[in-house]
Amino acid sequence: MAGGDFSIGGGMEIAAIGFQSVGVFAASAVPPPPPESTTWTLSPGSTGADYVMRSMPLQPADPSVGAVLGSQIGTYNTTMTRILSWDTDTQTYQEYTDFTGPIMPGDTAWFLFRNGIDLNFSGTQTQSNSVVMEAPCYSVEIGQNWNQVGNPFNYAINVSDIMVKEGSTEVYLTGTDNTVTQQVFWIYQSGEYVPATTLPPGTGGWVKKLSAGEGFLAFPDSLFERSRIDRSEVDIKDLEKPPAPPGFFSEASSSGGGGGCFISTTFYQ
Repeated sequence: MAGGDFSIGGGMEIAAIGFQSVGVFAASAVPPPPPESTTWTLSPGSTGADYVMRSMPLQPADPSVGAVLGSQIGTYNTTMTRILSWDTDTQTYQEYTDFTGPIMPGDTAWFLFRNGIDLNFSGTQTQSNSVVMEAPCYSVEIGQNWNQVGNPFNYAINVSDIMVKEGSTEVYLTGTDNTVTQQVFWIYQSGEYVPATTLPPGTGGWVKKLSAGEGFLAFPDSLFERSRIDRSEVDIKDLEKPPAPPGFFSEASSSGGGGGCFISTTFYQ
């Protein structure tokens, strides 16, 4: 996932030294984070419009892929389940079986379950790891081109409050002076991509970085009171949209259940 080394998103893991250029809190000054838990109820689905993007909204107690997802989904069967994430480095999708971990706050993937599922996560509240534009934030590394990333907190975030940092440049994502990325956070709704205004907990989406090299997407801590400034709405009609969702279910074997046919539904192009 873009942001952690879920290696679900490009395998870009931010080491402690990486945060020095963003601003980092001393570990000794941060009290133990409170416990946190959440449940995702994913409805049954079998078409492109049924795909959902979800992001990790807390710090898992055990961030390994097996502990976070494997223990809940069991044997990964592509006739019944699809979980994929975007690799920022290769600009291609990565299947669940290739995830390496750890799964960190903000890590994002596509989910599609033929029979639906409830996924439960527990750990601690996501803690700010950086300071951008004088605001304590949780920052996620992004690379050039498309990045799949999501809300790292278990509360809603206004997209207009998200910040972008590249070197000494610090701007609001939706600000007219932002030339580091598109001025849009894309989410997937009912089979198409639309600009988000608010990211509820667990919501994942896309940001396109226009410039070369690494940067950071900074999600502000809810305790920091931000000054509200006017930001112009972006005309999206000529903007490039994110990659289409991944493929659907594989064909079932003779012993497989659930019908097991390819799904040919037309979805976002």
